Amino acid sequence: MIGLLIIHGMSLLWSDDIRLGFRTIIYLLPFIIVFCASYNLALENLYKLREILSIFVISALTVASIVIIFRVAPSLEEMFLHSTIAKLFINPNTLENLYTTERNNILDPVKSGAFFVNANIAACYLGICSFISWGIGEAYQLKWYKVASVLLWISVWFTGSKAGIILIYTLSIAGYLLYKYHNKKLNLYQLLKSLAIYNTISLCVAIVVFWFIPFMHSVNNVDNKYVVEDKKRLVQYQE
Repeated sequence: MIGLLIIHGMSLLWSDDIRLGFRTIIYLLPFIIVFCASYNLALENLYKLREILSIFVISALTVASIVIIFRVAPSLEEMFLHSTIAKLFINPNTLENLYTTERNNILDPVKSGAFFVNANIAACYLGICSFISWGIGEAYQLKWYKVASVLLWISVWFTGSKAGIILIYTLSIAGYLLYKYHNKKLNLYQLLKSLAIYNTISLCVAIVVFWFIPFMHSVNNVDNKYVVEDKKRLVQYQE
């Protein structure tokens, strides 16, 4: 976290808008505080930390469920974005400009983000939660964490984020191979060979998923476009 903060600080040297850079750094500060507090709690009361992490995983599963529901029924997602409830979870200014000046890919029917207006960010969040949940389950031999991890892993596919899907797939394979290497079940040559093979398979899977499965076709990829009508209703038309 501190390294990331330093990198952001260095980026201010060539930033076009330093104010936005400072805002990003300020947004990172709470994560550093949470990280330090969690580390300190782990040293003093590990059981209490596990209780907090349980609440975190349950919250992530809630988001994952909403992502899946919104992906299956895009009309529900549009209703949510226009509801007053959405303002409790999403910045009201972001919602107000979502259909005008700050459009985002969540408006695509094949994207789903629950409380995130960008499917890529939703996929990133769910993917990280999946790995965290699996790590906790593996460390303390808790099966329900592993089950939650699998459900979170699956939900990433429902976000419609191509980058998120490729990352969750390849990182899962790489993590498994590194785990076997760490436990002396693979030597370095076998590890590199396996990574090359699985990366090739991943590329083939990505091609099949993103170009041949209609469920994954983005509206933008088929030369369609969304326009705003009365700032509340989207109308799809063919250019």
